[in-house]
Amino acid sequence: MGNEHNITAGCVFTNSDDVVMSSTSFSHFKGGAIFSIANEKQSHIIQDCEIKKCGLVGVYLQGVEAKQVVLRTKIDHVNGIGIRIHRGNRSKIKGCEINYCLNGIEVVSADPIILMNHIKQNIENGIVTIAKDYLRCDSTIKLNYI
Repeated sequence: MGNEHNITAGCVFTNSDDVVMSSTSFSHFKGGAIFSIANEKQSHIIQDCEIKKCGLVGVYLQGVEAKQVVLRTKIDHVNGIGIRIHRGNRSKIKGCEINYCLNGIEVVSADPIILMNHIKQNIENGIVTIAKDYLRCDSTIKLNYI
């Protein structure tokens, strides 16, 4: 194995201003491909990307009241979670294809909109929602093919 297998994350957006990640491929990252940490005033858009053969997570979305957008992104063969949406987040996941992951999408006490995605052949779950520490999980999940 080459050095590319030792890199933890592909791209990290931490409290950065508006970001658009478009038409980018990620593969063989030990931790994950994209980590987006935002607040309610920042715009992080991830569109038309391809993520494959990563370790813990394909896309990780974090930030209370943050509204990141993931559009038309293909995620394959992630040993963990395809897309993880963390506490208080209000992101939008639309038109993505998520295959061969442990869980396709995992929502932890967040309020995302998840619609029109193809989520197939994942090991445990297509979409799983978890409410932790008495916090609500009010996801809107519509028109997905699971």
